[in-house]
Amino acid sequence: MAALLKNYLDFPCGARYMFDRVETASSVSHRFLAEMPMMTSREEISRYYGKLKKMHSFLLEDKGSAESIRMKIHRLSDVKGTLRRLHSCEVLDDIELYEIKLLSLIISDVSRICGSCGLDFISLPDVEDAVEILDPEGHRVPSFYICNSYSPKLKSLRERMEQASSETEYNELFSKAVTEENIVRNMLCGKLWPFADRLSEGFAAIMETDILLAKAMQIEEMGLCFPEVSDNGETAYEGMFHPLVRENMKAEGIRFQEIDIRFGRECTSVIGANMGGKTMILRMLALSQLLFQFGFGIPARSAVADIKEDVVFVVGDNQDEYKGISSFSAEISALDTIIRLSDAGKCVLALVDEPARTTNPIEGEALVEGLLLRLEKSCISLVMTTHYNIESGKCRKYKVKGLTDKGMDYSLTEAADGAVPHEALNIAESLNADRLWLEYAGEIVRRRHGAAGIRQPFRNAGPAAN
Repeated sequence: MAALLKNYLDFPCGARYMFDRVETASSVSHRFLAEMPMMTSREEISRYYGKLKKMHSFLLEDKGSAESIRMKIHRLSDVKGTLRRLHSCEVLDDIELYEIKLLSLIISDVSRICGSCGLDFISLPDVEDAVEILDPEGHRVPSFYICNSYSPKLKSLRERMEQASSETEYNELFSKAVTEENIVRNMLCGKLWPFADRLSEGFAAIMETDILLAKAMQIEEMGLCFPEVSDNGETAYEGMFHPLVRENMKAEGIRFQEIDIRFGRECTSVIGANMGGKTMILRMLALSQLLFQFGFGIPARSAVADIKEDVVFVVGDNQDEYKGISSFSAEISALDTIIRLSDAGKCVLALVDEPARTTNPIEGEALVEGLLLRLEKSCISLVMTTHYNIESGKCRKYKVKGLTDKGMDYSLTEAADGAVPHEALNIAESLNADRLWLEYAGEIVRRRHGAAGIRQPFRNAGPAAN
């Protein structure tokens, strides 16, 4: 069974932010979106994005009609329970009959607008007969009551109630009127039962229409792109960004530096100094993969994404003091899960932030190298950040460019080797750390490892989220 979007909303990558920013006209549609299953077939993804592209074009070309659709859908309420009762051929009460009438009106009205605008990709069933059953007087007003048009006998009883000469007479007529109303409800529900499937289909189609339109609006507002499905197992992003971080930085007058990256079904390492944005790259990759397989716009100038069966994100401190699990043991458990997925032949995107960083560097480096060798022949796409020197020849390697004369450059460049740049002291200097402390540290590095990699202090670099 495919995982649902709601299962990924608390991933530390910004998925909930994107979900919350899908401004559906109805809250029912938004809850329906959370239950959307991950798309894992090329045909399904291509078909969905085909509809989303058409909806986006419609939004740009006819904003007035798009807003009319949203105004109609705004009245939609959650009628799943009422539809279940209708499917079970139960007699509905007046509130439930009102819900069915309102749903029928929305389906009919939206279908009419879509037809006039040529939105042939939106398939809404014909429920006009259901509207007529619940609206015999043709007012098309979103309200319901057992009107006199349904029963001449009921009409006569109500007229006599108005002319009743005593309370006793009134109560007798009222009792007969209630009985007749129940007869009418049974009659109405009997006529509506055959429409149960059609109304359920229309309810789902209306929510999908609402979601597609809201996603198209999000694409336009955030400057997202439509992805292509990879033909060769590679994933490639140009100008990838994180919408929430970019928005926060823009509010502070800071430009978010976009990232280009390409990787396949292999091991890929990203190396660089602290504050080089490595963890942010993993967050963006996780977010973009999830958005791709749940049918959102992608935060990049262009995107080609490979379809995965799942996304595994191992980032941050996984220590759980209440379960007695250290960060190291939790991390080892998570990495072991990736290996088991590999052995099961799963095509998974695994994103790992600085594995084995909490143990001693000799064994830590060995564990990372061993992990790469263990996954070398799998179809796992492993992207990890690390401070260790990676010597495996079958690992694609990227370096964060790091400090330059103009400040921190967060862009990536492919590297022939896995040597980690020595920039920690220079970055600490740029943060105005205690000078004597840094002089002691620099002397220790030069004494033990020579002067290689120790740059002249750079004083103007600014901090970055990592």
